[in-house]
Amino acid sequence: MLLQAVPGLMWLWQNMSFQTLAVFLGLFLLIADCMKRRRPKNFPPGPLPLPFLGHVLHLDFKQPHRSVEKLARKYGNIFSLQFGNLTFVAVNGFELVKEVLVHQGEYFLDRPRIPVIYEIFGPFGLVASNGHSWKQQRRFALSTLRNFGLGRRSLEERIQEESRYLTDAIEEEKGQPFDPHFQINNAVSNIICSITFGDRFEYHDSHFQKLLRLIDETLYLQGSIWNQLYNSFPTIMKWIPGPHHTIFKNWEKLKCFVKEMIAKHKEDCNPSETRDFIDCYLKEIAKLAPSFSGFFVARSVLRFGQQEMDPELLRKILTSLASTSRLAVELCLKIHSDSEESNNDDINSRNAYDTNLLLAFTDMLCTVERCFWALETSTEWWDHTVMQVWDDEQWVQNFWMRKATCMGLCEELAPALRRKDTRLRAALMMEKRVAIASGSLQLRADADPSFHEENLLFSTLDLFSAGTETTSTTIRWALLYMAIYPDIQERVQAEIDAVVGLSRQPAMDDRDNMPYTNAVVHEVQRISNIVPLNVPRMATSDTTLAGFYVPKGTVLIPNLTSVLFDKTEWETPHTFNPKHFLEDGQFKKRESFLPFSAGKRGCLGEQLARIELFLFFTALLQKFTFQAPKDVKLSLQFRMGLTLCPQPYQICALSRGCTWPGKMLLQAVPGLMWLWQNMPFQTLAVFLGLFLLIADSMKRRRPKNFPPGPLPLPFLGHVLQLDFKQPRKSVEKLVGIYGNIFSLQFGNLTCVIVNGFELVKEVLVHQGEYFLDRPQFRLLYEIFGPFGLITSNGHSWKQQRRFALATLRNFGLGKRSLEEQIQEESRYLTDAIEEEKGQPFDPHFKINNAVSNIICSITFGDRFEYHDSHFQKLLRLFDETGNLQGSICSKLYNSFPTIMKWIPGPHHTIFKNWEKLKCFVREMIAKHKEDWNPSETRDFIDCYLKQIAKADADPSFNEENLVSSTLGLFFAGTETTSTTIRWALLYMAIYPDIQERVQAEIDAVVGQSRQPAMDDRDNMPYTNAVVHEVQRISNIVPLNLPRMATSDTTLAGFYVPKGTILIPNLTSVLFDKTEWETPHTFNPKHFLEDGQFKKRETFLPFSAGKRGCLGEQLARIELFLFFTTLLQKFTFQAPKDVKLSLQFRMGLTLCPQPYQICALYR
Repeated sequence: MLLQAVPGLMWLWQNMSFQTLAVFLGLFLLIADCMKRRRPKNFPPGPLPLPFLGHVLHLDFKQPHRSVEKLARKYGNIFSLQFGNLTFVAVNGFELVKEVLVHQGEYFLDRPRIPVIYEIFGPFGLVASNGHSWKQQRRFALSTLRNFGLGRRSLEERIQEESRYLTDAIEEEKGQPFDPHFQINNAVSNIICSITFGDRFEYHDSHFQKLLRLIDETLYLQGSIWNQLYNSFPTIMKWIPGPHHTIFKNWEKLKCFVKEMIAKHKEDCNPSETRDFIDCYLKEIAKLAPSFSGFFVARSVLRFGQQEMDPELLRKILTSLASTSRLAVELCLKIHSDSEESNNDDINSRNAYDTNLLLAFTDMLCTVERCFWALETSTEWWDHTVMQVWDDEQWVQNFWMRKATCMGLCEELAPALRRKDTRLRAALMMEKRVAIASGSLQLRADADPSFHEENLLFSTLDLFSAGTETTSTTIRWALLYMAIYPDIQERVQAEIDAVVGLSRQPAMDDRDNMPYTNAVVHEVQRISNIVPLNVPRMATSDTTLAGFYVPKGTVLIPNLTSVLFDKTEWETPHTFNPKHFLEDGQFKKRESFLPFSAGKRGCLGEQLARIELFLFFTALLQKFTFQAPKDVKLSLQFRMGLTLCPQPYQICALSRGCTWPGKMLLQAVPGLMWLWQNMPFQTLAVFLGLFLLIADSMKRRRPKNFPPGPLPLPFLGHVLQLDFKQPRKSVEKLVGIYGNIFSLQFGNLTCVIVNGFELVKEVLVHQGEYFLDRPQFRLLYEIFGPFGLITSNGHSWKQQRRFALATLRNFGLGKRSLEEQIQEESRYLTDAIEEEKGQPFDPHFKINNAVSNIICSITFGDRFEYHDSHFQKLLRLFDETGNLQGSICSKLYNSFPTIMKWIPGPHHTIFKNWEKLKCFVREMIAKHKEDWNPSETRDFIDCYLKQIAKADADPSFNEENLVSSTLGLFFAGTETTSTTIRWALLYMAIYPDIQERVQAEIDAVVGQSRQPAMDDRDNMPYTNAVVHEVQRISNIVPLNLPRMATSDTTLAGFYVPKGTILIPNLTSVLFDKTEWETPHTFNPKHFLEDGQFKKRETFLPFSAGKRGCLGEQLARIELFLFFTTLLQKFTFQAPKDVKLSLQFRMGLTLCPQPYQICALYR
């Protein structure tokens, strides 16, 4: 073929001696190769390539990343290599890799056509595709992953459940040496399988185990020299036997598995109930299928038979269908004609849109014709049309070769096509597709031609293989490092025991409280470096990089090894050192940590992988200690495949026993350790038990006529009788037993719970002077001391509150200026939400930022942008801290501070977080001091500094009170209102009829041409009622802030001594059955009477009396303006196939569980 292809070569072959011809051909090929390999001007340098081979012999394919490192030392951070016909540019060093992946990411977005990959995947799927198709597939995959739990509690629970299966499987090894490879693979794979296939696979499922071994073998072979040689010399290697052929065979088996799964899904697919990724994709494909009236009828005839239907009726239906279908046939012929004129030989590059039309039309025609055969009837037009399409032999061959290529069926159909087998009817029956929808011929407006079965097959295969291999490989490295570094393993286990314990599984909420464990996971990812040379990129246009010219089509290798082991970025790059990710005992993010790559083409499953790594790793180390088998030294040698894996190893997993916490108790109580060491155990136990029991009983004696309560447990009190996740329900039960006033004890604290509107009003208003102080809860007192607006008492509190109220009024509270400020901020908020373009999003921190900006403008004199990363961290600190302060660890600290101070746990995070927030406030105060002008006060801090500077200033005005007061305003002014707005949007999405009525009222009173204002409120009774009902039913501070009796008094006939802590239960007021018609139902009619707004005396979400919410007036304005502006611009609804929940999360405030919502622009 070569002799015939080159003019004159056949003559030379016939007329020249063999030696002369060999020399001539050798010189000719050498010159041709040299010319082909010429580098463009200013192209990155590189070693001298060998003729034909290039640099194949320069690279050690068992450890190519190390060969690249050596070349980088010689040629710099950017150099070029050639392998056969392929030219690569290797990019090294953090700055240059970041330039390629991020800063110039748009120029290096494509994947090159690596022969092995391209022959397996073609231009389809998530890994090998480019351009519009890749963007659509990636966007769809990401949104589907989110829809099926990514970033939500549901997926986390699924991983926790799978980790239990994994630990059970490992426990069956009973501490004997075993290879954890495929058990870990199976566990990790089950997570992605549950998303893609809707099911998990048992660890003893032999068929699935074979698939996992196929993936392992295939990825290993794809890192071998055979694979690289095939990529360099595909034309030659195609004919040479070797393990590279196994790669293709294995991928074909994996494809068959996925095709089987897709076929099963087609059989019972229900578009209204998508179970997994495949269902969602089939639904997306269906959007592209043309619609014809009667098609379902025809399919039903074929599926169920025609005996149950009148033949005459069927003839009429099918004749009508045939005439409707004529347009389809003509369009098929037109596409065929256009294809013939296009002269485009690359059938894979033809528009997938045309392909899908042909497939869908032809399947529909086949179905109709089969119906006619079943009835032994036909029409003249139909016979003519069938002949017109069916008998075009060339069209049949072209069409089916095209379809065969797309479907990967070339080997099956090619022989029949070569035989010119024109039995189209048999060929067309090979596959049935389902067209959905009805009506005349048209395509759905939201259909995209890149959604077809080829992309479904390869996208699913990509998710399955990548979602199995990468994370499981990292976990295998992690266990290996733990066994080799037992001191690090012990420290991780100590942290797990302290934060999580052994009674529950680790959760993602624990991660921030486990900095060392988090650092170890990150360090494993860094040093294991499982994708050392990254997945290659290709230049989409001519560009320059580090001063070198990089022409379009150049293949780039961003060397991640050079980043993860960069000596300028990491202190000890070649040592396993978790301190790389620690700073002052806290977790430290590193910009040069890029195991998932970066930029738009970074790892699609990064978020899922991070969750899996943390949960599987912590669950395994919670249950087991990993160590080398006896007399075996474990090795960190690797095996190079598509990923860099550890060499197969065996390890022992020793089940961990419970740790005894008594040692800390002995050290905490003076003299107890001496008794423990010098007395017989039995005597000591009896003596101490009796002594402590008597002392505790005497301490817990109630005064005469004290409010009743349940019998307390020794030492603990009533700690076990309260559900701290929903304490209001526990209190409700006790009210049913003991009445509206009763007492509880928590460790050293005695509290009186007050319930019902009349009694709560008695405490807050009528006897308010007797219950004006705040108790000194240890947690809050250690954070704020006796300073600020929340924890201070007496004269200091009165001075701080009076000053704060006066300052709020001076800066616009109750004036038009502050209202305009809130209106302006609501515009920023609607703009931010509009950027979501109706897609599901979590409104949490957008709303937090907007609300916080109002109080920030008053306290700090400025607002913060929504993309300000530093401010976003502060908001997340608020959220985490508020959540932790409602946890049982916080309650236990208040009850048993002496013991809890020494026990590790999330309560220590509370102190660290508040310290960070204090640092922020102190920084703001320091900045104000630098340019402070007493004659021009800009905000609360300026006013306070002016007050401190006065010669006759009250001594309570000092910097400690300034810090604590500012922090109190900042926190309370951010958290409470934003939480209520989040509840409001959730209720609107769940109750669309109420939302519609609110919007109708907004449209009638305000319209769309201006923003809502406070003057509108009186004209919008229904909207006002909805806002009030949201506040009532969301009940964000269910047990109010506690009070303390300032002197001995009586309440409801009971004696309440000075210093008693009182908890006015607002839940009992806001859900009082005697005050509210339907207390547990969201019902705006609670605040309406004859269509007008009705005030309710029992509406106390802001508490009441002299110690009621200082920012009540501001909060009312914010709630009305933000809520009405959001509903003026958007309609809020649940994401598709998601049912929103009203489940709450108990912290300092009662917040909704994190949720995602769609904001549709009106």
